[in-house]
Amino acid sequence: MESRKEHPRILIEEWFPFQEVGIECRRERGASSALPPISFLHVWWARRPLTVSKAAILGSILSQDFPKKEFLKLMNFSENIRGEFNQILNAKKKGERIKNPYSKDRAFKFNLDNTTLNNLVTSFAKPINEINLLDPMTGGGSIPLEAIRLNLNTYASDLNPVATIINIASLYFPLRFGTSIISKIIKYSEKIFQSVSGKILKYYPNIKDQENQTYIWVRTVQCHDPNCNLKIPLSPNWILTKEPKVIIQIKPPLNYSETECEFRIIENPSKKELRENTGTITKGVGTCPRCNVTLTSDYIKNEAQSGRMGHQLITIVYNIRTGPKKTIRKFRTPIKKDLLAIDELDKIIEKKKDDWFNKDLIPNEDVKEGAKTRELLNKGIDKWYKLCNNRQLFTNISIVEAINDLKQELLKDETNSHEELKAIFTYIHFAFDKIVARNCILAIWDPNYKRAVHIFGRHDFAFKWSYVEMDIIRKGFNWAIMNVLKAYKGILGLIKGNPDKIQIMQKPAQKLDSFEDNSIEVIVVDPPYYDNVMYAELSDFYYVWMKKNLGDLYPKIFSDYLTDKDNEAVANTSKFEDMGKSKKKLAKQDYEAKMRICFEEMNRVLTESGVLTIMFTHKTTDAWDTLTTSLMDAGFEITASWPVHTESDQSLFAKKNSVKSTILLICRKRVNDFSDLWWEDDILPSIRSVVADKAKEFRKIGIDGIDLFISCFGPALKEFSKSYPIRNISGQIVRAEEAIEAARKVVIDITLQEIIKGKSYSIDQASKFYLTAWHFFKARKFPFDEARRLALSIGINIEDLKTSYKLLNKRSGDVELILPKEREKVGTLNIDNPTDNGILINAVHLAILAYEEGGKKLYDNVIEKLRRNTDKSFRLYMETLFSILPDVKDLAKNLPEKKILGEILMTTEEKITPKGGKITDFLDK
Repeated sequence: MESRKEHPRILIEEWFPFQEVGIECRRERGASSALPPISFLHVWWARRPLTVSKAAILGSILSQDFPKKEFLKLMNFSENIRGEFNQILNAKKKGERIKNPYSKDRAFKFNLDNTTLNNLVTSFAKPINEINLLDPMTGGGSIPLEAIRLNLNTYASDLNPVATIINIASLYFPLRFGTSIISKIIKYSEKIFQSVSGKILKYYPNIKDQENQTYIWVRTVQCHDPNCNLKIPLSPNWILTKEPKVIIQIKPPLNYSETECEFRIIENPSKKELRENTGTITKGVGTCPRCNVTLTSDYIKNEAQSGRMGHQLITIVYNIRTGPKKTIRKFRTPIKKDLLAIDELDKIIEKKKDDWFNKDLIPNEDVKEGAKTRELLNKGIDKWYKLCNNRQLFTNISIVEAINDLKQELLKDETNSHEELKAIFTYIHFAFDKIVARNCILAIWDPNYKRAVHIFGRHDFAFKWSYVEMDIIRKGFNWAIMNVLKAYKGILGLIKGNPDKIQIMQKPAQKLDSFEDNSIEVIVVDPPYYDNVMYAELSDFYYVWMKKNLGDLYPKIFSDYLTDKDNEAVANTSKFEDMGKSKKKLAKQDYEAKMRICFEEMNRVLTESGVLTIMFTHKTTDAWDTLTTSLMDAGFEITASWPVHTESDQSLFAKKNSVKSTILLICRKRVNDFSDLWWEDDILPSIRSVVADKAKEFRKIGIDGIDLFISCFGPALKEFSKSYPIRNISGQIVRAEEAIEAARKVVIDITLQEIIKGKSYSIDQASKFYLTAWHFFKARKFPFDEARRLALSIGINIEDLKTSYKLLNKRSGDVELILPKEREKVGTLNIDNPTDNGILINAVHLAILAYEEGGKKLYDNVIEKLRRNTDKSFRLYMETLFSILPDVKDLAKNLPEKKILGEILMTTEEKITPKGGKITDFLDK
């Protein structure tokens, strides 16, 4: 076989401090109030941490022999950062709070001085400021921001117009204008505010000594009982704050001729008041609080789609000033003048709507059918302006009018700089976006934090039964402007330099026609994660308003009706409805084809020794298979990979079975052609060997669960991509998913050996699945396809687990593990006539049921009938399952298994000290 050709190696191909980077990423994302300023300028749905972005760029441009200690200095990492982080972990285990153990400030705040930057020599033998870096899928802008801070020639491109505007405001304007525009932003904002307040103030009536902040509304439908006809307020609960407890009490009128409920605020309600004041809707099914008739989900959906779903104002959140800088938050129900103001405005709006349409002030664009926008259409929201109630719409459009009136006045004055005005009104519009995101019918009240939450608390358009409205005059407008300016000033503290070093483009990554062949040294990219986020659908919410305020300033960017969904590289199943084939399969093929073209363009513009570093986070094999297949088809091979813990442990989106790690894939243009290597004889054994070593290495440093799988996908794909395309013994091309599945099986085998702690006992396949599913997913519910692949790796059919063993239920695209009592209800288990059919998990579940019902006596009776009382495997399996089940405190009422298993093990044979502490440690929780 011919010798292997190699590119000159770079640092990240040989070494990368992924643990230190992961610790700093968690510090960066640890507190939402202390995120990098770019996060507060404007919503974007997936920003990589600045720390990993900087580390990935530096690792991709520095030579392999660059001193490791010097790299850590460039990142501003403490030499003892692991020890400092471990102090926090140890304190958490003990339930203690400690002072900040870190000796240095968070790494993302650190700026390198010009001397250090100019002295850096890269593997390209160029000064650092001559390197061209491209991010062709810029999104929220973390990567180009860090490239600018490193003084690279930076090119940032994105298909999405909203992302493009965000990047112009985050990256270019701060370099171009610095602090010079701040006073003008404030001055012009005040003019807009004065204009708006004169129009809308009377429609937000106040009570003396009270300062209205937020209005809480609830959706309503009419009771279909003709004898009742109540306008039913739909809410799953009536909690305003959880600590201290404040609730709304619903009071339906006793007189059946009256159709509208009243409410009252109750502070510190009694248990009886809480019990009696139940919600009126559960899982889409409503109940009339007066006549108790049931409203089906179809009825409620039909009412919404027909335009008959209404709104009712139920609570006003206000502040009382108790000192010069001190206020107390309180709640009240609406009074007559609140309701009269709304009624008066409703009449005015009916007269104004035609004029708004004629002046193109109202976002009348259609809501197009999509994976996420379908959630809007299902509730009758078919135009974007329908995401506002009447007063919200009146307020938002009043601001749009005021912005455009002032803008036109200033543009007519030729002494004003057009470029400067473009910057000023971009930031003013960003303040407007903060308002409209909290002044629409999908913004909600958070009873935990006692505040309004904007529309994108999640990455979707999920319908809300109650929503909030801002008091723009007394809270919203000034807060929004100050919030934008605080973010802008924060960005100024991070980036300095020549604005000519950054170029921002709105282009699809499939067509990088602004770049010549072999013109870019480094590409660092965070591509769309398969089907994780539907960026174009979500950003339409902002696009339709941006077009009103910024369309004349950026005519090319806002020339389309809505954002481009046809060229977006995401696996969107909604594009393939009713096509006669699996829409999931077609979406996968579409994503793969688009990503391949994107990677082909990246291959074209990269120099021959150029580096492509990809950040990817997804838990499904399909996502990894499609991304890496498109990457290899485009002529790349993977030369290294590193797992970095980038997600905040407190993130709303970090569910029990979610991925916390981003995998860095380092790629080069393929220079070898080893067509004589075969899958079975050459590649598969190599993958198994490499993954076995990596799995053990990663487990030692605490990488576990789904993160262990995806951390091992990279090393497997590195081996696979060396000789792509690869054929098996039958002559067929092997896809990347086979390498991934081989890695998965190795990880499962090694993990199972380690969690049974070297004890020798026989485990049947069904019981092995139950054990490993809890270990890897750490939740009852997880994706069906991942369950199927786990079962295949273990050697059991997923259908058998559902039908024969009855260990799983399928729910939509997920599966759910069935608990012992649920298995007993459907007749799979019977403690009166116990039999386990030789399946360990059946025996353990029967033991749990027996102990829960009759204590140790019934437990002893049942396991004797099962002949498990002297079975070592049974005892060891119970110990193993106990050690891997999540803590009782995390599962509460949903999973009694942990607690009961602990009691059994303590009562029957006190010899076990499970991983993580003594049994009593868990029982005490």
